[in-house]
Amino acid sequence: MDCSALTAKEQASAFVARGTAAEARGDFLIADNCYQLALRASPGLPEAQQKLAALLVKLSGHLLGVRLGFTLT
Repeated sequence: MDCSALTAKEQASAFVARGTAAEARGDFLIADNCYQLALRASPGLPEAQQKLAALLVKLSGHLLGVRLGFTLT
């Protein structure tokens, strides 16, 4: 698919979908990148903001757990 033919909002939605799939697989770095790209394509997109915020909360909890000897489940 030629992404240049998509509108900014369509591109952002595609990045959010890819980020959601990556997050489900546990690919948190890829998910973060996708949500960031979605926000570049469509600044202020609520879905991308919410997904990115939730991912950051999840990761901060994971990092704290790692320091304390726990794992993310």
